Amino acid sequence: MATDFEKWPSEELFDRFQKGQDEAAEVLFTRYMLRLTALARVKLAVRLQQQTDPEDISMSVWKSFFAGTQAGRFSISRSGDLWKLLVGITLRKVYRESRRQLSDKRNVNQERTLDVADNIQESLSSQEPSAEESLALIDTMEIVCNQLTPIQQKIFEQRLQGLQIAAIADNLQKSERTIRRQLETIKRLLTHYLD
Repeated sequence: MATDFEKWPSEELFDRFQKGQDEAAEVLFTRYMLRLTALARVKLAVRLQQQTDPEDISMSVWKSFFAGTQAGRFSISRSGDLWKLLVGITLRKVYRESRRQLSDKRNVNQERTLDVADNIQESLSSQEPSAEESLALIDTMEIVCNQLTPIQQKIFEQRLQGLQIAAIADNLQKSERTIRRQLETIKRLLTHYLD
């Protein structure tokens, strides 16, 4: 049954989820989770990722999305609207978290060494890619992910989460050599699409 759902366009899955079909929600989650996490990772400055995991932000996006959809706050009418909605929710959450982290109560500047005098706001804004660059990267990652085997997808996801090769090998019960080999394959694919 889930296989049939996987082939449906997002707007139909959204409609079916609104009507209470939980399988549609599962497919939407699977379809967009990696992309949302990648977007959160790209938009959340590296310095702030020490305080907030981008995956936590994407899980918060799903919570808001599912609650808002069930409450009737969201509607989509054509292809692409769902992705735009999810991007909008993600960006709001990232910016809200960034403001919270940079506020006086939790100012990450206080954790920096005293010899660094530059303004963190300037350094963060100069490091962040534009929305177009972020979406292009996410689209590229989706293309690459669609070409990966399930084990390669797991390796790639865990590597994006910052896990070391030894930890990935342990988690997936594979040799470190296998993980390195698979990462090389993934790297070649990424290089091909990013050049």
